[in-house]
Amino acid sequence: MAPGLSWSDILGMLSALIILAIPISVAQVLDHRDKQKSLRLARAIKEEETRFLAQGDIFSFQFKRLERYESSRYWSNDGLVAFLRTEDQLRELCQQDICLRNEKSIAYDKFSRKSTHFKKKAWTLRREWNRLKRKTIERVDNLKDGFETWRANPRWYMHRTLVDDCIQRGGCCARECGCCTSLDRETSLVGKYGVGHCTSSCGCCFESRGFKIGTKTRTKMEIEFGFSEIAKARLKEFAGIHDRIYLASIWGIGEEGTENPSDLIVYPEGEGESEASFTSEETDLDVYLSSRAQKDYLTWVDSESDSTV
Repeated sequence: MAPGLSWSDILGMLSALIILAIPISVAQVLDHRDKQKSLRLARAIKEEETRFLAQGDIFSFQFKRLERYESSRYWSNDGLVAFLRTEDQLRELCQQDICLRNEKSIAYDKFSRKSTHFKKKAWTLRREWNRLKRKTIERVDNLKDGFETWRANPRWYMHRTLVDDCIQRGGCCARECGCCTSLDRETSLVGKYGVGHCTSSCGCCFESRGFKIGTKTRTKMEIEFGFSEIAKARLKEFAGIHDRIYLASIWGIGEEGTENPSDLIVYPEGEGESEASFTSEETDLDVYLSSRAQKDYLTWVDSESDSTV
């Protein structure tokens, strides 16, 4: 016996240690139970998504991801609004760059100044796009997987909802001139970030209108059809428009109900699904498995199930 300690002191210390040990054991049991529940859920999700792919049901494949994302989301969609607004700004810059390159009567100094300005702006916006993608999309598995699956189709922006939006705004899709699928937009200063539909900076739309859009009208259009800061503040008023663009741009889901996203793509004349689509089962599965987060999680599931007694 240690000097200065009675048997009652020793028994009291042992009792305290036992009491402290009990919560740790309970916590371990609860943690194991939660882990098993997560494993069962992951297996169920994997089986369900594999079944949807085998059936070619891409709508259910995407819609279930959307449901899981919305049900688990505990923050606002402000990050996605900012992401879509940045995409609008990239498209606008793309169309400004095309106008500058097609302008015939412009002094070299002015051309050089504008070109330098556009390059700096493109550098900033591309990084902002990637920053928002990492911050908002890539940190949530269901959102990341749904986004990557839809954007794997190079013609994602020709979704019927987005084409109709362009038509309603009097864009090039209303005239079927082909500008929205032109290589000019894909090979502009901002590259792949500039693909999509017309903004108020589209040169073809300007020639068709015959006049420039003033600041007041431009602001009104941004509120009603775009994702400007003002539109963000008045999101409830134009929720229907924004919801449609959000669902089509991020998930490939339309208002038509259960139609597969790939069936909602409006292909230019002469271009079919075989040239730009992800409708085959093998391609869908490849796109699904290309998500690093999902692959890593399923690897963890397999390793945990092997080690569970």
